[in-house]
Formats: sequence, C-alpha cells, structure tokens
Amino acid sequence: MSRNRNSLLWKIEKEGVESPSFLFGTMHVKNKAIIDRCRMLIPYIESCPLFALEMDLDADSLSNFSIDQILRNFSLKNTLRHNQYTKLRAILKKAFNFDIRYFDHFPPLMTIQLITETLLTIDGKVTLDQHLWNLAKERNKECKGVESFEKQFQIMHSMSLEFQIKSLLSIGKNVNKYQREIQKIVQNYHLEQIDALYQKTKKQLGEIRGLLLYDRNREMVKTISKMILSLPSFIAIGAAHLSGNYGILRLLKQEGFKVAPILGWASPG
Repeated sequence: MSRNRNSLLWKIEKEGVESPSFLFGTMHVKNKAIIDRCRMLIPYIESCPLFALEMDLDADSLSNFSIDQILRNFSLKNTLRHNQYTKLRAILKKAFNFDIRYFDHFPPLMTIQLITETLLTIDGKVTLDQHLWNLAKERNKECKGVESFEKQFQIMHSMSLEFQIKSLLSIGKNVNKYQREIQKIVQNYHLEQIDALYQKTKKQLGEIRGLLLYDRNREMVKTISKMILSLPSFIAIGAAHLSGNYGILRLLKQEGFKVAPILGWASPG
C-alpha cells in the first residue's frame, strides 16, 4: 500500500482478475464544487460494468422500504423533560433551521444524521451519492447497493436509546463546536485526507464505533470482494470507511487484493 494515502480514489487488483476495479470515498454532501470535480470519475465508472453505492438508490428498492420500518415506539418529546425538549428544539431551530418536532418518532441517531446533512448542504441540488448513481445509470451500468436499508436500520435500532439521546443533546449544548467539526471534516474531504476522516469519525462515534464502523466494514468487504471477483466494479462508499486498522482498504488487502491510490485523479489532463 502506498505511503501517500491522500486520495479518495483507489485501484483494486488481484492476481488472476484481468481488469481492475475502483473504490471511491464519498460524503453525503450537496456541494457543486465537489460534484463538478467528480466529473473526472466518469472514465473510471465507464470502464466498469458494475457500479455500487453503500445503498441501492433505485426507486423500486426504495418503494419496498416502508417508513414504518424506520419508526419505533418512541417519542423524543415524551422522553425528554418538557423544558429540556423545548430548549433543545429552540437551539436546533436557531442554529440549523431544523425543527425536531417533525422527527419526533425518528431514532435520535437518524435525527443527528439529518442535522449533519443540513450542514453539508452548500449549493448543490443532489447529494454526491445521488449524482454518482445518476452518472452510472445514464451509462447503463448495473447498479447495486453494498448494504441494505433494512440492515442499516437494524443496526440503528440495536443501539441504546440512552446513548442516542445523549449524543443529540450534546449537539444542542455546543452547536458551534459541532459546526466547526463538520466544517473541518469537509475540509479534510476536499484535501482527500482519508486518515484524518477516519480518526475524526472514530472519535465522534465513541462507544458505537465498533457497531457503525468496524463491524460494517467487515460485512461490506465480504460483499465488495464478491462484486470485484464477478465483474470489474466501481464502488463508492463513505470516505471514513476507507482507512484504519479495520478499514475497507486494509481488509481488502488481507483478502489478497492489491490496493493503490490514484493520485491526482481530479486534475485535468
């Protein structure tokens, strides 16, 4: 593995497999500058008959996923003290223009993800993931998901509500710190600093890093390995999953794959 790891795009090869596959680190961001930059990915996507995101964004797949599968017998308003809920709602509305009243039955971790997405929305109309999916669809690629919505929500529901609520309240207690952390993550992403992205994500996840990062990485590698061995594949997953001792890159290497960064992939010419 190259010592220069500052790249979001990696080539994946294995002895006996004729054509390479590619692994790209994404972020759930709506940012025109980032999306425009990803036009440089088109030749790599075109070279692979199979395209995969973390989740299948196909409308048919989404139609089979009911909102009832997201919600559980939970109410944030009824769980928190009245003054605690009122204060949190006011803070989040002022800081992020986000009203938790409309997401009262959502798992708190999902609410945090939605708040984060508001900070990651700059000037784009679609997320980077959706943009890449559209590029692949326009080129008639076979499109799949590495994970399923059902699996992700099973993981979310397996986490203690106490921890999820505590995490949401911590944002309300220091919104400026949270905003700075997200801004720094976006900066790391622009600079393709996958090691820094991993370290920050690991720190943010705290006691649930094993469930949301390490365990998921192991499961995703099983699926990614099968895809790569069946067809040349372009696979795009969250950039924080790439690095680390239990990261996708290291796990693929342990499975006998050769991984190498494609440096300067976004530079014209």
